[in-house]
Amino acid sequence: MPVMTVADMARIRHLHDLQLSPDDRLTAFVEDWQDPSDWRSRVCVTGAEEIALCENTHQPRFSDTHLFFLMDQPDGAQLYCLPQNDLQARPKQLTHLRHGVHEYSLGADGRTVAFSTPVWPGEDALAEMTADERAEFQWQREWGPQEITQIDYKHDSCLGVRDGSVMTVGLLDVITGEAKMIPCSFPLDMPVLSPDCARIACYGQPHTGARWSRQELFIIENDTVTALTDGALLSGTCAAQFTPDGQTIVYPAWYIGDNTSEEVLFRISAQGGESVCLFDPENDAVSSGINGAPIRTEHGRRRGFFEVGEDCVWFAGAFDGRGRVYTISLEGKSLPEQIAGGEYSIHEFVRAKDGALITLRGDDANFADLWRNDERLRDSNPWLKEITLGKTVIRQVNSTDGKAVIRSRVTLPAEYQQGQRYPVVLYLHGGPECCFTTDLWHEVQILAGRGYAVVCCDPRGSAGYGLAFCNDEQSWSDEAYEDMMACLEDAAAMGVADLDRAGVTGGSYGGYMTCKIIMRTGRFRAACAQRTFVNKATSYGTGDIGFYSARMDPADVVVRDCLMQRSRTSIIRDIDKVTTPLLLLHGYNDYRCSFEQSEQMFIALKERRRDVPVRLVMFPKENHEVSRSDLLAHRQTHVREMCDWFDRFLKEVKA
Repeated sequence: MPVMTVADMARIRHLHDLQLSPDDRLTAFVEDWQDPSDWRSRVCVTGAEEIALCENTHQPRFSDTHLFFLMDQPDGAQLYCLPQNDLQARPKQLTHLRHGVHEYSLGADGRTVAFSTPVWPGEDALAEMTADERAEFQWQREWGPQEITQIDYKHDSCLGVRDGSVMTVGLLDVITGEAKMIPCSFPLDMPVLSPDCARIACYGQPHTGARWSRQELFIIENDTVTALTDGALLSGTCAAQFTPDGQTIVYPAWYIGDNTSEEVLFRISAQGGESVCLFDPENDAVSSGINGAPIRTEHGRRRGFFEVGEDCVWFAGAFDGRGRVYTISLEGKSLPEQIAGGEYSIHEFVRAKDGALITLRGDDANFADLWRNDERLRDSNPWLKEITLGKTVIRQVNSTDGKAVIRSRVTLPAEYQQGQRYPVVLYLHGGPECCFTTDLWHEVQILAGRGYAVVCCDPRGSAGYGLAFCNDEQSWSDEAYEDMMACLEDAAAMGVADLDRAGVTGGSYGGYMTCKIIMRTGRFRAACAQRTFVNKATSYGTGDIGFYSARMDPADVVVRDCLMQRSRTSIIRDIDKVTTPLLLLHGYNDYRCSFEQSEQMFIALKERRRDVPVRLVMFPKENHEVSRSDLLAHRQTHVREMCDWFDRFLKEVKA
């Protein structure tokens, strides 16, 4: 049978944004795929049969009688609806916003909608543009000068400098068509209506200076915007939710420990007061909070992280290498109870009235698909049955210092033969607060199809294993390095990996560790650093995370000393030790790990180590997501370059 190749990336269908109708009769989700020019999406609805809406539809929501969704238009995504009993009818357009709908919440009454939309200074968000106005607006966006006033003035997702818009919340009555905007001087987003539709919970950015990008939780009632939190460290991964009685709001935020953090849930009264953490982060033997930043093949906005009941919350989170569903009391500081999980990973879920779980779940041989409990309802990627995948073996590896057990995933070559050793690639995740899960990741399988054993491990500093494990100091220290090397040695002890033909790769933090590793050891015959980070001194003030001193009192920071310290602790200082052939892959518009980071590695090796092969591949107009969500041709080239580089240096056996 054939194996997975780069060409198969064009065949992958991604499911996300799972929704269930109030009567449990219909399930909706978004299906994404990629063609050479762009990403495509459409809302799919399953019941007695499946109905797919037209392309460029997303964010499905159900009322008792209608299906609501967004459809992309030249002026942005606008809100539409269809009657549930005639989903093949012509959709009715409900909004004509100047720049479209960004996020929205449908009220329990089926007619009230809270939405967010970007607004530029001096604009009326409810006034549509003429063709001439839109042409002028687009010219100004592309060529006009932009005023910069905030410390957090650019972001990787914006491909650079922010555009000057302010996200603003509004209300729409879908019956009368009447709409209004909520006046506010700072950005508001991700609105959620209370059960009685009288209030809106949302996130806002009220701060200035170094705290400008930090969000707080707000309540809006009678057009009055009131802060509920101050310094909450909201994560923003998904919207807040009201309890059924409307008196309490549950929201995701970061719990900060000693050099460590977890994304957990808090509750707060809708009238204000103290926030209460629902978790006991110091007692995390069964769960590490929500989300967990898993590394896997996926695309689109995941929204089904948690659901709020009268006295408990159900949530999804990655723990011990699997995506699971838990329930936890609203009282606070309690232990979660697992209610769903196995040798698979649950990406999103919704709960039916009969207690059944409708999930999007995947495993080592399947991208995430639609399930009801343990019954598979859809086969979104049937072509996977036509190819041979590499089998993944889970290993528990003792750290060399005896202080931790490291979870390692060893994926065998697709055409593996017992007793034969194969060239091996150590694949490192980003973050570092991420983790590998029981999921199919196409990059690993493409390497397996090329005849490689692939080792993916979660060294200390990774998420999904508890607070003590997810320690930031360990991520950047020798502990993480030793854990990675121990997992590579374990693959050799299995009789699978040929350490004389070993390569190493990874992106972001994984790119940093790739460069650090080849500066520490010459045992690897090839390395591929993706969107790497090597010089903290030159990254000061140039990335999208603000200034080095953003969490400090600026009066306590001497810039000269700050830059000197950053220079002394930057790994590029050890560039002269590199003997490993290095491939650098980087998007030119990367504003998280700037392109100049790879340039420095390339220039330094070309200038100082001319005996070491080095290649830099730049991807125009791509950002930090170059390998995950950017142009298909670039994503395919990204993987192909990596595989070809390893073929060049790892396929030949040393004499």
